[in-house]
Amino acid sequence: MGDTKLTTADSIAAGSASSRKVVGLLIESSRVYGRGLLRGIAKFTRIHNNWSILYQERMLSDRIPPWLVKRKCDGIIARIETREEFDFLCHRRIPVVDLCGVYRSQKIPRILPDERRVADLAAEHLQSRGLRNFAFCGFAGADYSEHLRNYFIHAVGTSGRPVAVYEGAKVRAGTPVTAIEAESLLHETELEDWLAGLPKPVGIMACNDIRGRQVLNACHCRRILVPDQAAVIGFDNDDVLC
Repeated sequence: MGDTKLTTADSIAAGSASSRKVVGLLIESSRVYGRGLLRGIAKFTRIHNNWSILYQERMLSDRIPPWLVKRKCDGIIARIETREEFDFLCHRRIPVVDLCGVYRSQKIPRILPDERRVADLAAEHLQSRGLRNFAFCGFAGADYSEHLRNYFIHAVGTSGRPVAVYEGAKVRAGTPVTAIEAESLLHETELEDWLAGLPKPVGIMACNDIRGRQVLNACHCRRILVPDQAAVIGFDNDDVLC
């Protein structure tokens, strides 16, 4: 995991067991957002060495690991993406913090990005480049995408400009984000057609960097010049994809 070094409870050699807090992590290492969270937690544990971390590398929608069912934890920090995870954590009688926000419960507090501010910054940047045509490309059925879409439309709308929207095929409620993203790869031609029909030059906000990369690929296929004809801004700061 590069520079992300998490110490497991089994490898802790010092400190009083009675004062040490054990925290289980359900955070993906496969995506840049999750890796950023893990870096922050790793930094905290290096400064505060009375915390033990239980962690296993995982994908966003992986099932609950057996060790989390059996091991005693003082708390859990999770990116709750599935109903299985949500139901399991709701019934644990320990503090849980959700860093995803797909499901809502008074039992589990959530910490989320400021999506309104993200959309405002994207709109401000694209407008500052002199663009007058705007579009949003997201994923149908993904809550965070819908939030960003609405905030972006509102931010651009203050200048009296409309926003063209493409979100791909509809999916059933509760579909994991990773499955929604995979489904979108089956509809690349539709995305290309949508981009080709937009007035140019156009500023496009993508709901995340995965969608942003798909937009860039589609522009390349249709010989749409980036950024001259289509300026694309994503969300997540994934330095691998971008």
